[in-house]
Amino acid sequence: MIRQFPLDLRWPPHQRLDAFWPGPNVPALQGVSDAVKGAGAWLYLHGASGTGKSHLLIAACRASLEAKGPARYVSLAQLAAPRSDAIADIQPEGLLAIDDVQAVAGDRD
Repeated sequence: MIRQFPLDLRWPPHQRLDAFWPGPNVPALQGVSDAVKGAGAWLYLHGASGTGKSHLLIAACRASLEAKGPARYVSLAQLAAPRSDAIADIQPEGLLAIDDVQAVAGDRD
């Protein structure tokens, strides 16, 4: 297997927890904030497109890295085929934020 080296890319500066206007999504913001603090629980965000799910996931990763904790953001929609191989290669350590789960719906692999 060819070893891949991660690129040191930065997320858009506006995608931060303190820049998220929660409106009716206060529980989602609180859950993500708790996950960043190491609550050690699974958290599943769901909602309509444009409600801030990706913003929260990226902001959580940023906050975790700023606190010197490991974090990884993975968009399943952006993984190259075969996705099953790419997903199997993810080494979760610390905060693992998986976005765009709908991209693999119906894919048995």
